[in-house]
Amino acid sequence: MKIDYNQIEQNLISEIKLTDIQAKIFLLIVTQGKMSAEQISTLESLEASFKSSLELLHDNFVNGVVDYTPEEYILSVGSIIDSFHEDKITIFDTVQLEIIEIHRAIARRFMKHSRWGHKGR
Repeated sequence: MKIDYNQIEQNLISEIKLTDIQAKIFLLIVTQGKMSAEQISTLESLEASFKSSLELLHDNFVNGVVDYTPEEYILSVGSIIDSFHEDKITIFDTVQLEIIEIHRAIARRFMKHSRWGHKGR
């Protein structure tokens, strides 16, 4: 099966409201910005560690193992999340980070120009 990149580009322009150049750049980055096996493995380990840290903090807080106020608990959760994001960024190269930012921008644009999240409208 052959992928019709021209059709995908036209859909990005008409459906997501990207400009012609944005659609071309997006397709180029998506087709060229693949993760290595090492990056995937590192990211999976990082995500497992993140989930484990949050679960341990939650369990310790709920079971009274740590004597945190609700505010301290929230700050600790925030610290774990911040650390996760900082560590995650180090996994990707410059092109891949650009892909992530373009994806975020496209997702925001999609939400803005779609009925997604607007029930009953």
